[in-house]
Amino acid sequence: MVIGQANDGAGGAASADDLKSLLDEDQGVELAFWRDTRRLTLFLVWRYTLRAVTDLAALLLALAAMYLLRFDFNIPQRWYVAGLAYAPFVCALTILSITLTNVYPVSLRYFCLRDLWRLIEAITAAHLVSAAVVLSTNYFAVPRSILVGHWAASCVLLGAVRLAARHVFWWLRRRRRAEGQAPLRTLVVGSAEASETVIRLLLERHDARYLPVGFVEWGAQTIFGPLYGLSIGGSVEDIPQIVSSYDIEVILIVAPSDGGARIRKLLEYCERTPARVKIVPSMDRILSDDSKFLTVRDVRLEDLLRRPEVSIDRQQVAQYLRGRRVLVTGGGGSIGSEICRQVAELGAREIIVVGRGENSVFEVTQELRDRWPEVCARPIICDIRNHERLEQIVARFRPEVIFHTAAHKHVPLMEENPEEALENNIVGTQNVLDCAIRYGVQRFVHVSTDKAIEPTSVMGATKRISEALVQIAARKSAGCFGIVRFGNVLGSRGSVVQIFNKQIQRGGPVKVTDPRMVRYFMTIPEAVRLILQAGAMCSRGEIFTLNMGEPVKIVDLAKDLIRLHGYTPGKDIEIQFTGARPGEKLAEKMLDEGEPVEQSGHPMIFCTPPREVDERALWGELDQLLEMNGKVGAEPLRERLVHLANNLPCADVAAQKQRPTPSSRALSDGAES
Repeated sequence: MVIGQANDGAGGAASADDLKSLLDEDQGVELAFWRDTRRLTLFLVWRYTLRAVTDLAALLLALAAMYLLRFDFNIPQRWYVAGLAYAPFVCALTILSITLTNVYPVSLRYFCLRDLWRLIEAITAAHLVSAAVVLSTNYFAVPRSILVGHWAASCVLLGAVRLAARHVFWWLRRRRRAEGQAPLRTLVVGSAEASETVIRLLLERHDARYLPVGFVEWGAQTIFGPLYGLSIGGSVEDIPQIVSSYDIEVILIVAPSDGGARIRKLLEYCERTPARVKIVPSMDRILSDDSKFLTVRDVRLEDLLRRPEVSIDRQQVAQYLRGRRVLVTGGGGSIGSEICRQVAELGAREIIVVGRGENSVFEVTQELRDRWPEVCARPIICDIRNHERLEQIVARFRPEVIFHTAAHKHVPLMEENPEEALENNIVGTQNVLDCAIRYGVQRFVHVSTDKAIEPTSVMGATKRISEALVQIAARKSAGCFGIVRFGNVLGSRGSVVQIFNKQIQRGGPVKVTDPRMVRYFMTIPEAVRLILQAGAMCSRGEIFTLNMGEPVKIVDLAKDLIRLHGYTPGKDIEIQFTGARPGEKLAEKMLDEGEPVEQSGHPMIFCTPPREVDERALWGELDQLLEMNGKVGAEPLRERLVHLANNLPCADVAAQKQRPTPSSRALSDGAES
């Protein structure tokens, strides 16, 4: 409707009044804006003028001091008159140079060595010009010693004024702190650049809980010097002595992105002190964004295991997710829920959260709706073993991308329940694949595990066979299919970390299966980033594996967790070795010895081409296993599964493209798939 138009006079009058009020309001806002702008301009002019006047007084004082020293406090009349003529010239030139180098806008409260260097450069440039004029003309009669001495004295005086003003600001701020609740005396440990940022952010806030009183730089040897008035210690080995000498209450670690080993070493020295240990994570973001917000928290296990994070091509990943319908099986689980979050962050249009647990599916869906209201989040309760129900869901929502994370993953539990592992991890996966092929899903990413390599457990065997099913489906579909393998995930349900935490909270002992047991670990967000990146690179059923660095000893993991709880391993909390459980290996591999490795296009991701598996022979074996299911004991079924996974039948790929899927009777009770 056009403003001012109405069907009657009253409406027109009302519209006119509304328009007048809007104009008056706009004018008021504009006047307030210009009034505030004028005030700000006047304040800045006043502040810069005050600084210029202070610099002028310092320059004149320095020049007078040089003349008095040069002539032993008895300046001849001729030199006195020449000095009066020279003073306005050199002072005006110096203030102009300082103005042009943007030294005046720098806040005195945060004046640092970098700003001091810029000030000295400005003073030096002005005095070089003035010296050139004096020496090349007869206009000014100034002794050469005065030229050099005035330059040095100007640098000292102007720099000292600014540094003194900064220290006055900090002294007043600390005094205000002391009048309130006493903050915790804090020792900052980290690199010089990152620690400087943390100390500045802590000192800026008068209500901060932590008061930095000292600083120790990473490394065995460091250079001693000032940082915001704080001492720089020698090395982390000196921390116990520093904590005792300076009454340190908190040791604040400024964590680098790849500092897991350094943090672990640092904690060994921190154990010898009564101080609490805190950490500042994500320093890369703080340094790059110059963030004003500082997160301080307790040290977590992932801080000790951290390595350089695997970055992904967000543009490439967002290209296949933005504006798409995405279905996530196992969407209520640790990995599935994080996939939902990151997919929503990357701009998916609709996310179908499929899972069996109603509470977890509900919680994930509510979180998606709260944090990303523009994304349509749909909670779906479904068991992937139910082929008919799953097909209804896929037919209804027509997802363009599927992330298949639903699986039974608990190794010892599946050793006792191989029937469920067979039905869920193999039959359930085939059900999802059937629906993906039938309804033209563009991308399908299957989440696997390092236990699928040379499997000795039921869980690993079923995941190995499910990988083969995905690769068979990739040969028959026009869509892009891929598999992602990774090791243990920190913080996932039923993980060793959760078990150890509960044992520590009960007072121990912490039960470790074998002192030689090692595993690869990664965080949930890191695992999901790999999954999303694999979705962008997959095409024909490749297996993508993250370069996870060095494996971690489980006994070292247990010791780290005990220390993080404030106890001493072997003294406060005992470690008990129980022996390896059924299906467990002392060490897992990330790649088969005979598997070829290709370039994935990502420096930290390995790519293994798909295996050529005979679909008919594989399903011949699986049909026999399904017939055995429920008729024989767990041990024969387990042995048959593990044997099949380690001896997958090879195939003639050209012939396989013409063969129908013989598994429909096992999947849908006689219905055509």
